[in-house]
Amino acid sequence: MLGNNKAVEAATSYEVSSYILLIIVLLVNILMFSVEREKGLYVLVRSTAKGRLSTIACKLLVVLSVTAVVSLLFYASNIMMAGTVYGFGDLSRPVQSSELFLNCALNVTMLEYLILWVLGKTLLLCSLSMLTAFLFVVIKSSAKTYLILAAALIFEFSCFIFIDGSSVLASLKFINIFYLI
Repeated sequence: MLGNNKAVEAATSYEVSSYILLIIVLLVNILMFSVEREKGLYVLVRSTAKGRLSTIACKLLVVLSVTAVVSLLFYASNIMMAGTVYGFGDLSRPVQSSELFLNCALNVTMLEYLILWVLGKTLLLCSLSMLTAFLFVVIKSSAKTYLILAAALIFEFSCFIFIDGSSVLASLKFINIFYLI
């Protein structure tokens, strides 16, 4: 055995931080888009000198930045904690040296895999954040937006839990936010 695989396996299979990040992404979007609308400031901000485009660009930049930074911090801390508890061993060994990644088609080292994993998770959360921001911008009622987000998350979670992997509907299970997280 070339190294201890427990650290990489523990860091990449710990799902609690992904669910916490999902909640954080939703809360950041609520703070950036919904609070202003509910307090009646939307019309006031919209009529400023720079208007809508500058405001929405700044909001999207803030939402993306917060999502990316918090995501990187969460996943980096998971990796560091797993490394501290279990030890990484040689991170230059191939990812296929771990039983968990035996069938991985990527020709990468453990370190490269960890970097790709963090970047992939961060991009997924940024995409989800942009989709949520889009809903808040397009739908003028915060209550309708909350209802649509809740219905979508319940549907996604139900598909993830109740659809069998060999079912005709398996694509709903695997092309799913809860599967990807």
